Amino acid sequence: RARRAGFRVMLVPQWAVHYGGASTPNDPEWFYEGVRGGVYLAVKHYPAWAATLYRKAVAFTGWWGERFGPRPKRAAYAKIRRLGAGPVPGPDDQRLFKPRSVAAASPASST
Repeated sequence: RARRAGFRVMLVPQWAVHYGGASTPNDPEWFYEGVRGGVYLAVKHYPAWAATLYRKAVAFTGWWGERFGPRPKRAAYAKIRRLGAGPVPGPDDQRLFKPRSVAAASPASST
């Protein structure tokens, strides 16, 4: 698409180092939103049995984290547990997959 739009594709021989997690804030809401995005992807693109299995794994992860995870993230783990529990929604179910702004949900991210 870039070439069709008139851009040239070039290789720039430079090293790039990415430190894992350095570009993402350590915020429980970001953590939850990442898991929610994974559930959305699974429900939308995986077969029903695989999406159900994935959601069960998410529910277990939430249950485990709610009890044994780091204290600042336990509320996010509780939301993750609820996200993985219940019936599997369709990819167009707006109750579960409403677009949300992470910046608006976290006042600490605006500093």
